Amino acid sequence: KYDTDEPIQIGDLISYWAETNTVTRAFIPNWKDNEHNKVLGVCTNINNDNIEVASTGIVDVNIEGLICLGDKLTASDIKGKAKAIKYNQDETQFRYRHIGKVIGLYNSYNVVKVLLDIE
Repeated sequence: KYDTDEPIQIGDLISYWAETNTVTRAFIPNWKDNEHNKVLGVCTNINNDNIEVASTGIVDVNIEGLICLGDKLTASDIKGKAKAIKYNQDETQFRYRHIGKVIGLYNSYNVVKVLLDIE
């Protein structure tokens, strides 16, 4: 971890920083800071200081905002959380980078099942 006290949870988006060889919760402050979108994957397990990260497959992802089946997700402005890309133009015009597609919903409004496709 970049910060040993950072509360990384299962389902959080994780960014890798090669300069420091550490990971942290991913977020994008605003759409102009898209170069900060260094999402490596989603935290799937935590064992002491070791964090397992998945970049492909089907995993649960922590989200914020309204999400529907079939929505593509990207990093939000809240650390570790994903949000929906509502319009196709957001990917082309604002260069949002999608991390996967929602394939399942739960009774909880802050977690969804996602088919990851992080490149």
